[in-house]
Amino acid sequence: YLEKMLSFFLIALLISQLIGKVSSEGISLSSQQLKEGLDKGFFDVLLDVRTQKEWDDGHIDNATQLFRLANRGVEPTKILGCKNLDCTIAVYCTIGVRAGNAIKRLVNEYGFKSSNLYNGQGIDQWEEAGYSLVDTDEVPSNCNKPHYQCKTCNSTNEEKTNNTALAANASNSNKGDLISNACTKDENGVIQFEASSGVRATLAQVMALFFVAISFFVTVAFYL
Repeated sequence: YLEKMLSFFLIALLISQLIGKVSSEGISLSSQQLKEGLDKGFFDVLLDVRTQKEWDDGHIDNATQLFRLANRGVEPTKILGCKNLDCTIAVYCTIGVRAGNAIKRLVNEYGFKSSNLYNGQGIDQWEEAGYSLVDTDEVPSNCNKPHYQCKTCNSTNEEKTNNTALAANASNSNKGDLISNACTKDENGVIQFEASSGVRATLAQVMALFFVAISFFVTVAFYL
């Protein structure tokens, strides 16, 4: 009885983990992590995938427009060079849903690496964290510039020191990968931030936990 109940529960737990993994694309950031990444120059592109009106009402500074990228038919021509150069992109919208869908399109339809795509959530979280919006012009994507090199992250202090030395001799327009405040990535290629994640659980994660709970109680009721 106990062995059967435990087996069923473990299967339910495994299914829930699979649901979470299949449903996630890119890396979710808190607004604090997004701000840290922007301040330290971790991202090659900050992408706004909302609408023109939403952009005009206020956007995050130094963003590139790629409106409605979450919708089929909208081509990411401004950032296609990022894929070939293995650049890092942060995407945001209003609350993070459209950013997530845009990331899925970039991965599934255009072959971008999910480990290079970061969901910066939305301006709702951004303003809630106390950060301001601007009404400036967009910043063109660096990825399509001739001879541009993407910013790189290192895993050792020695590599960071080497990058710092190289950065002193790099041109301002093309030194993307030679920044002195180089970031560090983990074994999965994900940038490590000092700021707290603070990201709320996704709908898929909530559903997975709900499935586990229901499976457990059904199993208990069946064997009692």
